[in-house]
Amino acid sequence: ELWQYYEELPLGIRLETLVGLGVAAQLLESSGAATREQYPKLRRVLDAYSVAVAAACVAPRQVFYNIHRAFWALATRQALREAREPIQPLLLSSANRAAVTGAAESVVAVVSGGSAPGAGTSGAAGGRSFALGGIGAAVLLATAVAATAAGAAVWLSGEDSRRRAWHRFLQWLSGLLQQGQGRRQL
Repeated sequence: ELWQYYEELPLGIRLETLVGLGVAAQLLESSGAATREQYPKLRRVLDAYSVAVAAACVAPRQVFYNIHRAFWALATRQALREAREPIQPLLLSSANRAAVTGAAESVVAVVSGGSAPGAGTSGAAGGRSFALGGIGAAVLLATAVAATAAGAAVWLSGEDSRRRAWHRFLQWLSGLLQQGQGRRQL
């Protein structure tokens, strides 16, 4: 798209500027105002400038396109270096841990039949039922929290990481399926 923009610009070869620059350089040399013997560094700078102007006069589209593209790449690299992802909360911070614990206690209360986790129930049978229900709820809750944490970590890590994680999951799944087919054949 950038090249198309430069193709549309009215930039033609400017030989008159190139000839004028050559004449000015020869006038400086012949008049003695800036000879190579007196000012060698100045004349080298003028020679480098003359080469740059000559390139811009002979092939202006290519020169300005490449300058534009180089500065665009530098600006993009600088912007990417300066742009940082927003600070994300830690998954295992004390606030998150308290929230998960509160949610787990409410889930255990619902699963165990409405009693609060710390209140317990009267009777041995009720206590055993609550303990088994609590273990099942704890396993269910731990699995859900682990899956949610893994999903959140993959989601927060960016699009490339999500693609890589999905690709690894598919490889792992196909490996399991291939192992299962190999066992059936035995």
